[in-house]
Amino acid sequence: MEAAFKDFPDAVLITDANQKVLWCNVALEAMSGFTSGDLHGRSAAQLYKSRPALGRSVAPYESMIGVPAASGIQTALVHKTGLLIEVEVMTWPVLSTDHTVLCYVKLLRDQTLPNKIETARQRMFDILSDQEKTPSGKIDDLLGLACELLCMPIGLVALREQDVLKVFQSRSTLTPSLKGIAYPAVDNDCSAAIHAPGLMETNEAGMVRPHPLLPGIGVRGSIATRLVVGGEIAGVLSFLTPLPRPPHTPGEKDLVSSIGTAVSHLLAQEAQIHALERAATEDWLTGAASSRQFHLDLDAVFQLVRRNGSTATLILLDVDHFKSVNDSYGHDVGDKVLTEIAGLVQSTIGAQARLYRVGGEEFAIILPGSRADTGAIQAERLRECVATGSAAWTDLPAVTASFGVAELDPDLPGPEAWMKCADLSLYASKNAGRNCVTSNGFISGMNLPTVTSPQTKAILPKKLHSATAT
Repeated sequence: MEAAFKDFPDAVLITDANQKVLWCNVALEAMSGFTSGDLHGRSAAQLYKSRPALGRSVAPYESMIGVPAASGIQTALVHKTGLLIEVEVMTWPVLSTDHTVLCYVKLLRDQTLPNKIETARQRMFDILSDQEKTPSGKIDDLLGLACELLCMPIGLVALREQDVLKVFQSRSTLTPSLKGIAYPAVDNDCSAAIHAPGLMETNEAGMVRPHPLLPGIGVRGSIATRLVVGGEIAGVLSFLTPLPRPPHTPGEKDLVSSIGTAVSHLLAQEAQIHALERAATEDWLTGAASSRQFHLDLDAVFQLVRRNGSTATLILLDVDHFKSVNDSYGHDVGDKVLTEIAGLVQSTIGAQARLYRVGGEEFAIILPGSRADTGAIQAERLRECVATGSAAWTDLPAVTASFGVAELDPDLPGPEAWMKCADLSLYASKNAGRNCVTSNGFISGMNLPTVTSPQTKAILPKKLHSATAT
């Protein structure tokens, strides 16, 4: 009997009818750290602690023994070092012709990895069920879970951007965060997975392959799967290691596939959230910040100036005769005009300020830290930019814009009053013939005159430029 089990791949222990160890094979010696001689004569009960039967099927072993197998028992095998190894023990009695038990054959199978995978799936469910975390936070947790299970130090989600992959989320114990790093979408493990219908696995025990994310380190093993969002290949989920490791088990591969599917769904949720955020903060047509965002920022700057005594200037601009553009050329052309003007203005002010669309053809710019004269000079630059830029259009009508500038008086009761001051300047530019800039200088108090009031000329004296209205 010993000869039959000597080279058996699973660990085998043979005991007498009283559960005293008679013999074990090489596989059990490797699993337990004991030799067959160490165990001979010892009680098998000293080697493991029984748990309730799980009723697992062991049909493949029945024909080998010749009698029905007992149900698998989950237990912890005590290693020679004292460590506990989760195993499943299946026991078969060897009977004499009169049905007396001659000995028992016990087959032990390491359950560490299957149990880890089962635990990992439960943790994955808990992560996805967490209502407090964002999709991005859940992706980060899933990467950490998979890196731990696979014993691979690097996990990442990279998304396609034209001809490169850009790391959206990463977990790494070898390098600083890889988030935001772009690398070629060709000739590496991650990019190859994009074109593979299933999992892409590599394992080079004796050779380190270069990788753009790990310069000077390289990888020996990887497993990756592509991510599909909205029916389109969005990127790749990858796990990398520079260390040799055995091939991934079917359970590990199934888990990576499941995580890939979950990450794809989370990326779709993330895209929906960003779309809603953009709808709330960004104008859908021109790409300028939205009116809602303008009022939030206007209030924030107003409160800041009131607290620290700094300065700020508000610029309003309105496209001249825009209704005529819509009436003569149609709303599609009108929309294109607004989009082009927004692009001209934003490129002129650059990163120093933000352009807002506050009405149909009306835009605004907030300049923290500036005075009325500085704001008026900036507005004049923008007026000239719109006039000359639109004159160069070949498929759109040339247009001009009128500007109103208002420096913030900290004595004003609120941001609405500041907005009213800028409106007065803008109305004055319109009344002066359009295509010009008017600055109010400085307005104090609540008594804000209307455009038709005689006081308007007194508080709006700084018309910097006037051209023929178009």
